[in-house]
Amino acid sequence: MKPRFLLAVLVALAPGCMTLDPIVLATTDASLPMDAGGLPLADADAEVSLTACEECVFGVGDGGTGCKAQWDACQKLEVCVKTIACARAQSCLENKDFKQALDCGLPCAKAAGMTDQTSPEAIAVLDIVSCVQSTCAKPCRAGEFAGKP
Repeated sequence: MKPRFLLAVLVALAPGCMTLDPIVLATTDASLPMDAGGLPLADADAEVSLTACEECVFGVGDGGTGCKAQWDACQKLEVCVKTIACARAQSCLENKDFKQALDCGLPCAKAAGMTDQTSPEAIAVLDIVSCVQSTCAKPCRAGEFAGKP
């Protein structure tokens, strides 16, 4: 999907979702190393057990393909990292179609401090969601595979 289309979808969905209460960003899931603030660590050498979806999203294993480029870009933006950490903790990336993933993740974006749907952080988050829906659709049971075993 084109980033402009994704941005239009996010802008269209955002007004109705901005009244939701923030979601706590910390996670108790230890499958990805987290820092004290509940953010995923970028240590590729860490010994962790990732799901097939997380391996694809974070670009580990299989030569670092999947959404690695999008994840690397996100890691440079604190609000993006916080949004994805929260979305992961809330299971927004797995077993969802595009609209479901956005609906699930919008409270995370708000809680992470995202205030502008045209910001670099918003684009970085949308790039990851788009990649999950296409490149990582099968291991994440996303996009056309949403709701299927």
